[in-house]
Amino acid sequence: MVAGSLERATTPCTWAQHPLPWVAVATQTVGARPDTKTGSMSGLVIDQEILIEAPADVVWQTITEPEQMTLWFADRVDLVVQPGAHGYMGFGDQGGPVVVDTVDRPHRFSFRWNHPSGDEPGDGNSMLVEFTLVPEGQNRTRLRVTERGHELRDWPQTEKQRYADEHQDGWGVFLNRLVDVLAPRG
Repeated sequence: MVAGSLERATTPCTWAQHPLPWVAVATQTVGARPDTKTGSMSGLVIDQEILIEAPADVVWQTITEPEQMTLWFADRVDLVVQPGAHGYMGFGDQGGPVVVDTVDRPHRFSFRWNHPSGDEPGDGNSMLVEFTLVPEGQNRTRLRVTERGHELRDWPQTEKQRYADEHQDGWGVFLNRLVDVLAPRG
């Protein structure tokens, strides 16, 4: 179990501010277009995959420990990595509660976010973010990030598509940051 609360003093990255760069990482490309091999939006599901030049245990620590998460993802992370644990992630002046869903070290980590205040998150009222790690040899890890749940919300179709587009782009930016943070460790 990891507990922590940290804030990053740098300028936050918001989803809509940054267009997704096409960045080659090892043999894969992080992309935001539905027709690429590694970035897809089957329906409205957000899906990114990247090959990272670092062992799975190192990638796991970087995506689950609050002090590491602030280096590439959220500006502020209050989180205990334990199923059912409630926490908070902040992105500049935005952010909100998260609830840890799955912890299967070093293979799978997921949390729910963007649920109505006062409600427990679940299907239909929140988004599920899932990280899946697959070791490829001793020093490489294939990381897949999916986000879903917005397609079940009672939103107009245009709002669901806007959310999917912004978050697909955002995950591309954050995964590129993750690669930069892990580059010296690989």
